[in-house]
Amino acid sequence: MRKRPNIYTFDDFVDVCDGSAKKIKPVTLGVHDFYEFEDGHRARTSKTVTLPLLNKVKVVKFQSGSRSMWFKNNFNGQFEEVDFLKPKFKIDVGVPVKSRPRGISTAKRQNILNLLQAAPLAKRKFWMEVTINDETNDLVDNFN
Repeated sequence: MRKRPNIYTFDDFVDVCDGSAKKIKPVTLGVHDFYEFEDGHRARTSKTVTLPLLNKVKVVKFQSGSRSMWFKNNFNGQFEEVDFLKPKFKIDVGVPVKSRPRGISTAKRQNILNLLQAAPLAKRKFWMEVTINDETNDLVDNFN
């Protein structure tokens, strides 16, 4: 990356990674390589189940077709079993593949384009064509 200081786009970054070593071959993922998982976890505490605190869990194990999560609070301990899914969550239903990119808001895209005024026009292509979705929640809310 020091040999190529101006990396403006993801394609530039892929080219740098591809040329960094003979055995490194970057793989670019598309929209259809991702799934739209439904959030099916149950509340941490309920009348019948208390889920472990994440900062206490050291080992976790899942099995295909099972609603259970097995966990250890220390590496030498025994696995404990807990049903961590909502009772109405269906585990036998397939997970749909993403059909379109998530997108960014119009305002965020415009702010990025303003920052890219110094970049060559050809390098702004990605941001000119990025998917716009004003209903998308911004994943970053702390810019410090």
